[in-house]
Amino acid sequence: MSDSENNETDVRRSSRRCGVSAKTTKMMSEMEKLKQARATGKVYRPDLEVEDVYDTVDDAEYERIVSKRQNENFVVDDNGMGYADTGADFEDEDYDDYDDEEPRKSTSNKGDKKSKKEKKEKKKKGAMDAYISYTASRKAAVDESKLKATLEEDEDLKNILDQLGDNDSNGEEEVAKPKKVSTNPFKRGRSAESPGSDAIMPRPIIKKAKTGANVTGLAPHRFQNNKKTTVRAPEPSDDDEDYGVPDFNDPIMSSPIKEEAVSPVSTSKLSSKTHETELDAPKDALKMEMDEEEEEEEEEQKTSGTIREVEDSLAKFRVIEDVWTGNEDQEEEEDEKVEVKTGTEPFYVMTGDGEDVKAIRMYWIDAYEDVHKANGTVYLFGKVKTGANTWETCSIVVKNICRKVYFMPRSENLRTGEESSLADLHKEIGEVLKNKFNTHEFKCKMVEKELIRDESFGNRGGTKTPLMEVLYPADKGKLPNDLKGDTFSHTFNTSVSPLERLLIEKKFMGPGWIDLYNYVDPKAKTSNCKYEFEVDMEKMRNIKYLEGEDLEKLKGTANSAVPSIKLLALNIVTTLNERKENEICMISTLFNSKCDLAHPSSDNKSFKPRCLVTKPHGGSLPYDIQKRLESEKIAKFVKTVPNEKALLTLFLAEINDEEPDMVVGHDLSAMIALLVSRLEKLKLPNWSRISRLKRSINIGKLGHSKSGQWELTAGRMMLDSKLAAMELVKSRSFDLTELSQQILGTNRREIYANEISNLYSDSKDLISLINWSWHDSLLSVRIVVRLNALPLYMQISQIVGGITSRTMMGGRAERNEYLLLHAFEKADLIAPDKYSAFENKKQKEQQVKEEGDEKKTGKAQYSGGLVLEPKKGLYETLILLLDFNSLYPSIIQEYNICYTTLVYSKDSDEQLSVPQNADVEGVLPREIRKLVECRRDVKALMKTERNESKRKQMDIRQMALKLTANSMYGCLGFQYSRFYAKPLAALVTAKGREILMHSKDLVEKMGYSVVYGDTDSIMINTNSMDLAMAKKLGSEIKKAVNKCHRLLELDLDGVFKRMLLLKKKKYAALTINPDTKVEAKELKGLDIVRRDWSQLAKEIGTAVVDKILDSSLSRDEMISSIDDLLRDIRQKLDSGTVPIEMFQISKQLTKNPDQYGDVKAQSHAAVAQRLNKSGKFHLRHNDIVEYVICEDGTDNGATQRAYHRTEMVDNKDLKTDLFYYLAQQIHPVVSRLVEPIEETDAVRIAECLGLDSTNYRRAAVAQANQRAAEEDCTWQQENYELCEGVVVVCPHPECGYSNVIRETFDCVTDPTSPRFLIAGCSQCNLTWESSEHQAVISNQIDRQLGEFVARHHIAAYKCDEPTCEFKTRVQTMKWCREGLECIRCSTGVLRREYTSKQLFDQQMFFRQIFDVDAALRKMSDSQKRAAENGDRQQFNACRIDSMDIVNRINERYLERNSYNRVDLSYIFAPMMKI
Repeated sequence: MSDSENNETDVRRSSRRCGVSAKTTKMMSEMEKLKQARATGKVYRPDLEVEDVYDTVDDAEYERIVSKRQNENFVVDDNGMGYADTGADFEDEDYDDYDDEEPRKSTSNKGDKKSKKEKKEKKKKGAMDAYISYTASRKAAVDESKLKATLEEDEDLKNILDQLGDNDSNGEEEVAKPKKVSTNPFKRGRSAESPGSDAIMPRPIIKKAKTGANVTGLAPHRFQNNKKTTVRAPEPSDDDEDYGVPDFNDPIMSSPIKEEAVSPVSTSKLSSKTHETELDAPKDALKMEMDEEEEEEEEEQKTSGTIREVEDSLAKFRVIEDVWTGNEDQEEEEDEKVEVKTGTEPFYVMTGDGEDVKAIRMYWIDAYEDVHKANGTVYLFGKVKTGANTWETCSIVVKNICRKVYFMPRSENLRTGEESSLADLHKEIGEVLKNKFNTHEFKCKMVEKELIRDESFGNRGGTKTPLMEVLYPADKGKLPNDLKGDTFSHTFNTSVSPLERLLIEKKFMGPGWIDLYNYVDPKAKTSNCKYEFEVDMEKMRNIKYLEGEDLEKLKGTANSAVPSIKLLALNIVTTLNERKENEICMISTLFNSKCDLAHPSSDNKSFKPRCLVTKPHGGSLPYDIQKRLESEKIAKFVKTVPNEKALLTLFLAEINDEEPDMVVGHDLSAMIALLVSRLEKLKLPNWSRISRLKRSINIGKLGHSKSGQWELTAGRMMLDSKLAAMELVKSRSFDLTELSQQILGTNRREIYANEISNLYSDSKDLISLINWSWHDSLLSVRIVVRLNALPLYMQISQIVGGITSRTMMGGRAERNEYLLLHAFEKADLIAPDKYSAFENKKQKEQQVKEEGDEKKTGKAQYSGGLVLEPKKGLYETLILLLDFNSLYPSIIQEYNICYTTLVYSKDSDEQLSVPQNADVEGVLPREIRKLVECRRDVKALMKTERNESKRKQMDIRQMALKLTANSMYGCLGFQYSRFYAKPLAALVTAKGREILMHSKDLVEKMGYSVVYGDTDSIMINTNSMDLAMAKKLGSEIKKAVNKCHRLLELDLDGVFKRMLLLKKKKYAALTINPDTKVEAKELKGLDIVRRDWSQLAKEIGTAVVDKILDSSLSRDEMISSIDDLLRDIRQKLDSGTVPIEMFQISKQLTKNPDQYGDVKAQSHAAVAQRLNKSGKFHLRHNDIVEYVICEDGTDNGATQRAYHRTEMVDNKDLKTDLFYYLAQQIHPVVSRLVEPIEETDAVRIAECLGLDSTNYRRAAVAQANQRAAEEDCTWQQENYELCEGVVVVCPHPECGYSNVIRETFDCVTDPTSPRFLIAGCSQCNLTWESSEHQAVISNQIDRQLGEFVARHHIAAYKCDEPTCEFKTRVQTMKWCREGLECIRCSTGVLRREYTSKQLFDQQMFFRQIFDVDAALRKMSDSQKRAAENGDRQQFNACRIDSMDIVNRINERYLERNSYNRVDLSYIFAPMMKI
């Protein structure tokens, strides 16, 4: 081919990218010729002769031409985003960059036909005609100087060119393909020297090397073993415009051939052999294909006999060690010959016993896998040491990780009914993979694995089970977890991803040192890291995580120091445009190039500030902003840009330059989502700089979920101060303002979105906004540092063996999952598959279909922890708080509850029993024990450690261990957890309830009252103010309870000096340290800690609680001080001195404002809708809305009179509704706090606040009546503390002692030998055996019961109105719905002072004392045996007499008591009109 033709070819290739298709160019050219012919009067004759255009060249000449053409010509577009010509023909321009996943669809059939017709016409018309016409018309316009560019001048251009060459080639695993004979001699290929030439170069068929006899007797489906032939056969890359799809005239390809990575430094023998193969393969392609078929037939004949012999000789389903299809010995020999290159950097090390193995040592920090685009490839990110104190980023591309699944063989072939063989199993597995993934590439062997006892794993749980282990390429997809066949019954491990397999099998226990072997340099870098290497992990070698002795050796060297990382603190400021969309107007960053992973710094001097500013929508920058920046001496840190697109472009460039390892911010997920939406809106191509991977896919195709964010920021850790605070601290709100005040003690200035545009009007205000944005970034860093979040998450990742970036995203279930996966791998157990919402839905639909409507698809929840009914009141004596240390984890250890010790079905409602055989410790108890013991050891070391820095690290370590151990139970009850087991979780909570009740009974038998209990703790009233005595009592109770358990430990958690107990999970207490005497306030569940009350109500409630808990005040002084406080706040409200911020009520949006239906009762939703319509705000789901209830001149309810404070500023007619805040905010909060206090009530609170007390008095009476009715109509736990005991005067004449009996048996004096109290006198110890004695006792009991009945009948009636309290013995005839109306006040109800319920309780208490059988049921087995075996004859006699007394109480008293009957007229009395 001549030089002129070459030049024309270059021009043609360059011009084809200008957007003018070949068809249009040809039409323009022909039209030009027609015009010239008409102008000159000549006849127009199109020239169709193209034979002279072609030159015949051989393959070598053709590849030389293509190589020259690709290496010498580059095109740079106007925006500076370089790209390289891929060498594909202009015929293939119709292929879209991303149509490999989502093919374009025409909107109509007509459009489809038209499109097909156009494509057909393109192919019919000569491509060379279009080429000649195009170059003739456009050649003069080409400027060759603009077409040339050097790679050294443009790094982005170089990276993109590298990606075009080898974006998707593995380098480790290549495919040999016959060379395509193209009908177009100008169709471009790639030379071996050109970048990325592998994508389109001819693919020769390589003759397979013969292997030894197939010792397994299985079909020859396998990963091809071609280690002897080192030809690097390429695979199609993403830059090939036909996406690797063969053209219609391509010859049929043989099966792809796998091969190992070739070292950069190869032996001469291998090089020469490779060269010969590359030359010979194209010439003999057809011949080699025929030879290959003949050899396969010969191999089948040779191995057919071997298969039969092996099947006869091998035992059924026994383990076959190391019988992978293929020759492993040859592979190992080849591995020894591989050589790698090394450099002068310190991270190139020599390892091994003789230190003769070359490796790269990297500190691994993070990992990522793209299961959609590059399945089977894992990216490891970390740091390598390049100098004494210098570190650089490094990326390891781990390729060819296969999927590993297990098939459980059947003993009988379901199809044939005969005994199943290994060959049948192998054959069916091959058919399954072929049908599902169209592949024969797999290898397998028989192994033995232990299965858990879940019924979905079959009936072989708890024993070693023979399984067929199968490896196949990960890019083929995953098999369904319910897959079954004729020769296999179950399929396991189907959901394990390549990343998970790498971390678990190579024992990656969080960030740490790894050694890399047999590495190669990538042909094109896929990441933005300084260094990048590739490694093949098909055999799961070549990477070693340093632990044990290897790590100890490293610690003794100078290279053992943990590297520092680069940290970027981010804050984004937005404004709203006319479409109510957020536009970014400012991005502020703080950069720390040397952040210590163990001791991060929040000092200002550690950070380099940077701020990018652009004009807000519809506005402009101040004219003097540059001068102002220079005068403030921050001009070098702030850069102004003309628009948002330029700002984002510059920000991406800054990210690329700084290359941070971690990004810190508050509500970082919202920032990233906003950033992504703007990048997508503005169509910026370099969005992938947010992450560490170079990607060119459309950013809109990435998800916005947690996994989508992980994909967006691949390789960079995202540490959100909001998520960290939500996990580590308790707060009313988790916005930056609240956390800054609570954690840092710093007041933060609030700037709303509608105020930002106004701050751009003046340069001084804009400088203030810039400093405010920097300060917000620094606040998020300080919160993270104060919470020790970074070292804590690093420690958790190292404990559970997980990924740091995923740990920082907050998923506790995922952390537990990795911990258990490592434990299962060590125990050689098969782990359950991951939860799949789609497969779970399919299973439920199948169950409904099979079992009909009777089967409920929604699973019932199991019972949780036990909460005891509180004994409400204000306690002024010391209260002991005792709780069990890690109750649920301790129960799991105590009773050996595990997947391997109990047979269960994970969704079953069956109540299990504790395992009987506790000899073999389960996996779950063992892992919890390790965590608990490790934490105990760390805390012991903390006591002796004097170095404050090391002590702090130990404290972080023990906190990480505690969080991990306490969350282990959660994986059992969380439905979406991989290790979900509902029956096991129900068993744990059931034992927890049993233990709490047992502890309560034990304490009460010791003579103390349990006032409250919740799940794992109990509160005990000591009835004393002596702190030393209370501490001693706590120790005694602790010892008594702990003796009943093996591992469970009850410990003294605190002492309450004063406690206000309101209801379940609601109390306020003043704690005191028994040793230091330091006092502190503890609040739980009160209204003042909730955000949906105004700040005014919270502050007043807090002040009232302080008065109640003040031990220096008497009851009268306390009530008086509360009254004065309420009168004072009323005066302040009337005078208008309370700021408007105190009236703001905060409420969170549970969905977007426009999704609320009726907003009349949803004040926050109505306010959010108005603010969004005004354009001042853009409130969305999870945002907190603040509003004030105002008087707006309407009669609407309070919920419809809510306004934002900015609306109040604009409308001066809006006034704060003081009556609402007094009646609906302050009064409810205070009245609930003082409810248990007898000296005050809601009526008195209303009078102090200046409210009309009449309505409150009536409401209080109605509420009291309602409570009384509820107490009468509801069944409560028996409580006879106010009842009188049975008084039995000893019938022996020489004694006469009055015995007060409240229990049937005395189990406190001697728990091992209970004493029968109703059998004899406790003073003289004589028994009451004779019939005379029993008659005397019966008469005494009847006399006492008769006195109680008489007391009820003669009891006076008393008005229940506190201000009236009128008493009378006369039963009036004035009735109301609630009963007898008071004749004095007419508002109260007359009730007996000794009610029928009190009489009923007294009679039931007597009955309970003499019910021997019921008392025996409450005793333990040992106590029951001791009571019955003492004096059996006497015991039986007393038992019979007691039964007679019980029957007499039932017949004479309980049946006559009206409270013992259900009176329907009383129940429905409130519904009757009187």
